[in-house]
Amino acid sequence: MLKLTEFSHGAGCGCKLSPAVLEEIIGKVSFPLGDNRLLVGQSTKDDAAAYQWDDQNILLSTTDFFLPIEDDPFLFGKIAAANALSDIYAMGGTPILALAILGWPINKLPASEASKVMAGAVEICKEARVVLAGGHSIDSPEPIFGLAVNGKVEKAKLKLNSNAQKGDVL
Repeated sequence: MLKLTEFSHGAGCGCKLSPAVLEEIIGKVSFPLGDNRLLVGQSTKDDAAAYQWDDQNILLSTTDFFLPIEDDPFLFGKIAAANALSDIYAMGGTPILALAILGWPINKLPASEASKVMAGAVEICKEARVVLAGGHSIDSPEPIFGLAVNGKVEKAKLKLNSNAQKGDVL
């Protein structure tokens, strides 16, 4: 039986760069905002970027992808999709549109298994009433899957890490 986790060196979010390494990479890079409608960018370490669309509405945008944490391709797709959508929910928003991010070792794993990953993501997006509108794929040494997700939230309902207080209910 195929085990996706055999192709994963870091087990999902375990392959994330440490905060220290990430700081070394982007700490000295100037991210010119140039637009005061960007309310949340890379500096706050929130789950998604927040862009003020008009007086009351904010566009949320995130990417989230990782290596397999589950051997079953369908379940891996479901987990990865739910994880990506959760970034929008964490900021008080409603996800509306997603694009898939797929890296697949085509010489090691059959394309039919990648199709099962996509089917799992489609199921989660359908349940959440989110349009999965396509995406981007590459041949990669390890399986990678996730979503880029756009969502919306009313300005008054935007939740930020910096606003969290003891006793808040998630």
